[in-house]
Amino acid sequence: DVEYTILYLNAANKVFSAEKFLDTIYAAREKFPNNCEIMLGLARTYVILNNYEEARYNYTLFLQYADKNHPLRAEVEEEMKKLPVSE
Repeated sequence: DVEYTILYLNAANKVFSAEKFLDTIYAAREKFPNNCEIMLGLARTYVILNNYEEARYNYTLFLQYADKNHPLRAEVEEEMKKLPVSE
């Protein structure tokens, strides 16, 4: 279920490299394609990998799917503002 998957991803994030974690989180997205926490995990992983275009895309997906009152919405909006502009 999605709650177990989120717990697993939180643990995996601490022990896997960003590249390995990316594979893991993509597998989770396949299983739960509309889960905003998974989208956020993808966005933040892409920031670590300096892939700001993919980070921006996944932050945008988070904002589209997350409830307007999601507790991380303001934080995500601030993180997006800090992304370098693509050329």
